[in-house]
Amino acid sequence: MPHQLDDLLRLMTQLRDPKFGCPWDRQQDLASIVPHTLDEVYEVIDTIERQDYPHLQDELGDLLFQVVFYAQICAEQGRFQFADIIDGLVAKLLRRHPHVYPDGSFASFGKGPSLSPAQIKQSWERIKTEERAEKETGNSSGETARSAVTQASVLDDISSAMPALMRAHKLQKRAASVGFDWCQLEPVLDNLDAEMIELRQALAGGDDAEIADELGDLLFSCVNLVRHLKRDSEQLLRQSNQKFELRFRRVEQLAAAQGVVMADSDEATLDQLWQQAKRELRQSRDRIEIDTRGLVCPLPMMRLQQRLEQLPHGVEVILLADDPSTLDDIPDWCQQTGHRLLSIDATDDQAYRIRVLKPSLTDASS
Repeated sequence: MPHQLDDLLRLMTQLRDPKFGCPWDRQQDLASIVPHTLDEVYEVIDTIERQDYPHLQDELGDLLFQVVFYAQICAEQGRFQFADIIDGLVAKLLRRHPHVYPDGSFASFGKGPSLSPAQIKQSWERIKTEERAEKETGNSSGETARSAVTQASVLDDISSAMPALMRAHKLQKRAASVGFDWCQLEPVLDNLDAEMIELRQALAGGDDAEIADELGDLLFSCVNLVRHLKRDSEQLLRQSNQKFELRFRRVEQLAAAQGVVMADSDEATLDQLWQQAKRELRQSRDRIEIDTRGLVCPLPMMRLQQRLEQLPHGVEVILLADDPSTLDDIPDWCQQTGHRLLSIDATDDQAYRIRVLKPSLTDASS
């Protein structure tokens, strides 16, 4: 019989048992497991972006365990139980979806008005604003009370622990919700140009503090541009990181093949290697061929998966295989992992030419 959520909660309680539990788990507190939570979040993101869907279940389980861990510690401290988390979450989502649950109950499902995406977004933001106001009222006493003379802000409750790019995006989005934003793209681009000019002036002045300040403003303006283009800064930067890594690894290979010691080379030599790597990868990035003829399952599939994990999104991989079992496995594998099977054709040498596309992040999320 498969394990259920109650089994996970029971396991967590036993791991924290003062007498028979795990020493490491017993030592942890809310603050000490935060780094592990961040690791698990990034592993989930990485698995999704690599489209490694067979391992996604495992990574989501690790992330769920973090939630259960926090809940167990808070239960021991008399703060709340795991059931309270579920109750609060369900109540909040029922409340935030009046177009699906008009009176905030499951019984009203399907009886709500038909709204456009813009109306749904407007309703969502209005409800969240009301919730923030209620939370503000609830914090009117105690150590965390806001001063009576301090006015509530739409920026309240945006966590300062967020990654800086993500927090910048959220700050801008929240300010835009009350009209503090440019309506057109051109002023955003003009602002970016102005920030670059101010950075150049700071560099000319040589004041380190001013340079740092202008660099921060430039980054913030870049996030604003990304937001206006309806993209995600973190995701775009991860893509660029991946592209740089792929190119730099090729530079290392070229340097080794040419007997060049990179640490002893001048800028001109390194730039020549970099440009060569860019040209080669640009020529090959749209189509990669993997020859697995002579190999039997599961080796062709393993080679295909390993190669796709190393490649950027939007690349087509041509798999040459002569094991008929591969033909049986490839359609299900593509469906499970989100890759696109383009075609399967027979070749002249009794093998098969299998074309698989690793979709772009935009295609994968649509």
